[in-house]
Order: sequence, then C-alpha cells, then structure tokens
Amino acid sequence: MKLFIYSRARTLLTGEIWEWCVAAPDKFGYTWALNDEYADAIEAKYGQPIPAENRYSRITAEDVDGESFMVSVGGDGTLLEAVGRLRGLPMPVIGVNMGRMGFLANISPARIDSAFTDIFAGRYNIEQRTMLRVEGDFGAVQPEFPCALNEFTIHRHTADMAEVAVYSEGKLLTIVRGDGVIASTPTGSTAYSLSAGGPLVAPDCACVVYSAIAPHNFSIRPMVVPDTSVVTFEVRTRDREALASLDNTSFLVGDGARFVIKKAEFSAFLMQIQNISFYDTLRDRTMWGVDRRDALSPGVR
Repeated sequence: MKLFIYSRARTLLTGEIWEWCVAAPDKFGYTWALNDEYADAIEAKYGQPIPAENRYSRITAEDVDGESFMVSVGGDGTLLEAVGRLRGLPMPVIGVNMGRMGFLANISPARIDSAFTDIFAGRYNIEQRTMLRVEGDFGAVQPEFPCALNEFTIHRHTADMAEVAVYSEGKLLTIVRGDGVIASTPTGSTAYSLSAGGPLVAPDCACVVYSAIAPHNFSIRPMVVPDTSVVTFEVRTRDREALASLDNTSFLVGDGARFVIKKAEFSAFLMQIQNISFYDTLRDRTMWGVDRRDALSPGVR
C-alpha cells in the first residue's frame, strides 16, 4: 500500500503535521511519496532530505493497485489540483483541510490521526463524482487535462460586460450578459456556482448546473440539465478577450471562442470517513439552518 501526498509548495505545515507524515508509515504500515514541488519545499523548510523513493512527478496506471490512495494537504483548491494530477486514473483522494471552507478537503488537522486510523481499519466510503470534459478554443496555451471536478467558467477579463451564448444540443438556450456563466457539476454546486446563486445539489445527482454570474438580464435563473446533455458556450465580448477556467486554472480566450461541455468518460473518486457525510459537511461549513434561538431555548420544540 502506498500513500501519495500532494500539496502546493507554498502550503505551510505545522511541525505536528510533518511529524505525522514521517511517523505514520511505521504506525499504519504503508510507503509514502510526496510530489516533487512539495518535497523540495519540505527540504527547504525542515532541512530534511526527501530521497527519490519518497518522491513522485506523476501518477501512472501502475500506481493504481486498489489499495493506494492520494492525500491532498491544503484547501479545496489543492484537492482539485490533486484530482487533476491523476489525469482520470481511478485512485481515491482524501483531503486534509489547511484552508478555510473545506467542502472537499474535510479532514481537520486535529482529526488526522483518528481519520487515518478509520481508513486503515476500513471504515470509509468511496464516492464517485462526475467530472466535465471541455473541448474548444483555449487559445495559445492548451490545458494538459481539459477536465474539471467543480466547474467550467467563462468570465469577463476586464470591467467590460461579457456576453456568452449558451446552446443545448445545438439549439440556443439563452444569452447571458454580465460577468459570465458557470457550468457546474454536483460537486461544484458548493463552490463558485453557490456564490453565483446556484442551487445546492447532492453529489450523487446525475446533472449539470448552469448559473449566470451577476447577469444584467434579470430574468436569467440557474438551470439544471441531465449530465447526458451536450452544452456549448460561445464567447461574445466587447473587450475581445475573456477568461475560461477549468476549476482553478484560467486561460485567456478570444471573442468568438466556442467550448463544448459534456460529462467526462471517467470520474473522480473521493474517500469519505464513514461518520462524515456530505450533509454533515454542508451544515458545518455553511451553518445551514442554524438558528441562535435554538441555543437560547434548547428545550423548546
């Protein structure tokens, strides 16, 4: 069994977390490896050399053995990068949350030891999550992995309004005039789409949510379509440039760029501790339904 740890080089670790990373293999009986960028940062911070056998530059199909998994150390953005690093390989990913919100990376540093005790005792679930594949006019810099776990977004590059024509199965659905438009998976419904007024969607729903960002046409509302649909975004912008984003990676695109969005042929696999559900995380992160009157009158129903 091998544990692939992924993080950004700039992620600041507490000494306790790094000590856990070093000691955990002996405790739980697995080998481990850090991505090269992270390993270099650890060497610089702690002065501890990371040998070649404890490093990796990319994950291959040979690494997916049914027992190995990836641990993302950071926030939700880091976990999205970890999923992208897998390039569609079916290796489970779990996130240790060093950030703020943590819908995806939902293991707190304080719970890391108990969480991995549960994992190695088999007390976990694997959730299959829909991903989007996007093909289109990304411009001079093409994405290495044109897929997204959370969302694909077209948004304005300057203060000028962006205009995006949205087609479903080749037929014009609407024209969004404003800051842009988002195509979100159910997983991404708690991310940018939520900020834009989109609905919360349970992660096992077979759908895609389209949400406008600050639309100037007030009749525009979020729309939910089956994930079997093929939707096209066509960029129309006065500034002649816009930004197209796959999760947290952006590309400068030109006026008239077209993008075809459809369900990817593979999924992401997120490892969840059995006592932490999507709804638990939702209530905890958003304080959804919390009423201070409950605390003032706990016995009243």
